[in-house]
Amino acid sequence: MQAPEHTWSERIALELVKRLAESRNTTVTWLNHHSARLGIHAAVNYAEFDMVGVDGQFLRRILGGKVRSRTSADLVLPIVLSQIPGRKVAVIGSAASNVAALERLLSDRYAEATFEVFDGYAGRPSPEDVAEAGYDMAVVGLGAPLQDDYALELSRLEGRPTLVVTCGGWLDQVVNPRYYPAWAYRFRANWLIRLMAEPRRLLHRYTTGAHLAVRMRGDLRPIGEIDAVLLHESVAERQLRDRVRTR
Repeated sequence: MQAPEHTWSERIALELVKRLAESRNTTVTWLNHHSARLGIHAAVNYAEFDMVGVDGQFLRRILGGKVRSRTSADLVLPIVLSQIPGRKVAVIGSAASNVAALERLLSDRYAEATFEVFDGYAGRPSPEDVAEAGYDMAVVGLGAPLQDDYALELSRLEGRPTLVVTCGGWLDQVVNPRYYPAWAYRFRANWLIRLMAEPRRLLHRYTTGAHLAVRMRGDLRPIGEIDAVLLHESVAERQLRDRVRTR
């Protein structure tokens, strides 16, 4: 039996595939308690996204039960990329030393799509360059809040890719397939694996950062109202999203 986050992620993935087939422009990001806090401090307008997924059980608890299930780019994107034959995908965010390897790995794993990988640092293309190149999909892995700003800037341009999706650290997982052991998802221990691998960088995030996120939960809660909203096409849901966007 699939875990709830896998079932929900599959539904989101299939909806994104459908929207690409229908040429419906869609922009998606995922947040955990750390990236959400950084983004709000940087004044990212998350209401401009068509969906903000919640990637983290801690943020889900902060949002007070508004989120049906955790989802993440690393659960959604493999499904999407395996079902878009003939599509041209821009990937922005690799280190310069990994560009060729990442492009080869993606092309081997999702052979029916065409990938072009860009350095996310000095060689990063502008959103205008990406929009003019005629990609069907853009995957942006620049870290928060930069990737959210980049995705929104790209989404506002004429000629934008139909799907614009942020991916956090998913590109690292493509390069290193053993990034998470198989049991990590089952026991919801991804955060612990990362903490053990990078304690100096992440200890603050899961201690002081977690406390700060709880203190600003009032600012975070509107995110829960646009989590997975693209799966709901009722008039009531569209009106809800419009209200969130005007805040």
